This record gives sequence, structure tokens and C-alpha cells, in this order.
Amino acid sequence: MRGALLAIWGERLPGARVLDLFAGSGAVGLEAVSRGALEAVFVEGSRPAAAALVRNLRLAPARSTRVVTGAIPGVLERLLHAGERFDLIFADPPYAWTATAEFFVVMAGLAGPGCELAIEHSRRTPPPDVAPGWVRRELRRYGETALSIYAAAP
Repeated sequence: MRGALLAIWGERLPGARVLDLFAGSGAVGLEAVSRGALEAVFVEGSRPAAAALVRNLRLAPARSTRVVTGAIPGVLERLLHAGERFDLIFADPPYAWTATAEFFVVMAGLAGPGCELAIEHSRRTPPPDVAPGWVRRELRRYGETALSIYAAAP
């Protein structure tokens, strides 16, 4: 699934700023940087997972990477207030997590011009087709997993 996402984003990756939410091992952000992304910011709420991610980043030469640890709502608010803007945003939340209207509003605030947002989720519980600041342009299914790709609303 992640390979498919990176293929979809292929031509957009060079020079892009990427936000990898619920980053885990950081596979998406690391691969994005290896394909030419200018920067990847990894957000991970679990301290042990974030520590493992930092170790992974030390092993893989990357241009510009940053790990931010903390609960998603607070971290996103800090990024928003710092004026951060991203070209591509990937979220791989736990399946029990629900993308709220507030989440989409904050994502719209972090979106640079032409930003795309991809959310990995269970195929049984897709996020909405239209959300504040976003319109789903594509829904792809991969077994029990699905990927919703949103374009920033004009």
C-alpha cells in the first residue's frame, strides 16, 4: 500500500515537504526523502516508537528529517502555530482512531498550495468523502486496508 502511495505521489516528491503522522517506523517519510523530498517531519505519539524512529534516521542518510513526539492534537497545533506548511501529508492512525472535522481543519491549516492528504484506514470505516477544507479524490482498497487521498479544497 505504501509503495502504491509513493507511486501516486511520484512526480510530486522531488522538493516536497512531507508530514508523516502516526509515523511508526517512518517508512513513508524515509522513502519520500530517498525519492527526492526536501524534508520529512515525523510525528509519533509513542516515545518508544519515536526513539526507534530516531535510531532508523541515524542509519539512513537523509537530507532533512525531524521527529516530533507527542499526542497528535497538541503536536499539530504547535506545527500550525509555528507556520509550518506541507505539500504532502500521510496519516497512518490506529484503526480505532476517527478523523474528525477538527483534524481536517488543522490539516487544511498545515497544507501548502496544492497539498494532498492521504489517510490509511480500514476499508470498513472510511473517512468522509468531503471534509472541512478537503475533497476525497481517490479511494483505493488493498485487502482490509484502504487509502483515501484528499485534495485541498479550492
